Amino acid sequence: MLDRLHSIAITNRHLCGGMEPMLVRAEAIAGAGVGAIMLREKDLTPRELFAVARSLAVICQKGGTMLIVNGSVEVALAAGVEGVQLGFDALPADAARRVAGGRLLIGVSAHSLVDVQQAHAGGADYATISPVFPPSSKAASGPAMGVERLHAIARESPLPLVALGGIEAANARACIEAGACGVAAIGAYWSAADPAAAARAMVEAVRRG
Repeated sequence: MLDRLHSIAITNRHLCGGMEPMLVRAEAIAGAGVGAIMLREKDLTPRELFAVARSLAVICQKGGTMLIVNGSVEVALAAGVEGVQLGFDALPADAARRVAGGRLLIGVSAHSLVDVQQAHAGGADYATISPVFPPSSKAASGPAMGVERLHAIARESPLPLVALGGIEAANARACIEAGACGVAAIGAYWSAADPAAAARAMVEAVRRG
């Protein structure tokens, strides 16, 4: 499943007019070859998140795309998806691993090499590293590290890294060349006039990297 991390579209229904438009866009994005869709809708209840995960699972299966649930091991397992992403307020990776029993790919959010090393010690499979560039879709969690810092972290990282924060097709290749195994983005997909074209451009940029 790690090979599907080359391009991740992280959802934000508020950028595209609501849940139904988001699901329509997800179908277009999955069909355009993106490696994974990450369901990240933090204002939903677990019941609501589960319902959306079930809908997205059908879309992703049809498109040959991996589905990752952000923040909830319980929902990820109940919905039968492939992975879970653990933020800084979620279960530690080792606890999530015990709950999941090997049934989920486990990703952890990181802002530094120390975060990545801790994620590795806890049994995570990969880490997102951010913000590489200033984000366009949400407030930055800290100063953008840039490609040189990304390269330095990737060189020492014990885990595959997915670059996050301000990622678009124009800078995705540079992230791969700096050592990231993939890129993740929000606005590049859900704010795009043509989400399928945006997904194809991102996948092609990563391939060239």
